[in-house]
Amino acid sequence: MIFIDVDEVLAPFIVPACDFFKSYYGIDISPELVNNFHWYNNPQINELGLTKEIWDEFFQIWKFEQPLFPGAAIFTHQLKKIGTINYITSRPERARAQTMRCLKPCAHATVHMVNRSHRKMPLIRKMRELNDWDHVVLIDDHPETVVDSIRDGIRTYMPRRRHNANVNDDRVIRFNSYVEVISNEFRIRQI
Repeated sequence: MIFIDVDEVLAPFIVPACDFFKSYYGIDISPELVNNFHWYNNPQINELGLTKEIWDEFFQIWKFEQPLFPGAAIFTHQLKKIGTINYITSRPERARAQTMRCLKPCAHATVHMVNRSHRKMPLIRKMRELNDWDHVVLIDDHPETVVDSIRDGIRTYMPRRRHNANVNDDRVIRFNSYVEVISNEFRIRQI
């Protein structure tokens, strides 16, 4: 079973979100400042006016209509040749229609909308236990989710991003391109 996150794995989030903050709130956040998954914990971003309250409001009104990264759809189709895939996202349920439109070019799979990142691993653990899966793979950009996944013995891939650079665990498989993930999975599974 392969679980794939959506935002910052298959579709951009940081740059479109920065654009939204500038146009809607008048807060001009450079994507280069996003060096922490929780933006509102960054003092430089706080000085620009972003608070946790504004972040929470943003999460309620954001449309989640960004397009896929180039190559993302092909990546999912390649992964489906390797194993069953599921999309897992911290997007809220209200964004299901937009998420389904975003994922339409991707390989068909179940989409789990968990609303917050800390809810991903409990779902994966429950599904793993119910289905008695030996091999589970997670592809995610969220530092805490990745660390939890590694602790559970799940093979975990993490795209190299500024906001997750502080995850320093040799068990995390960092990648710059989708081809690296596909090649590694083919090698591991000897396909």
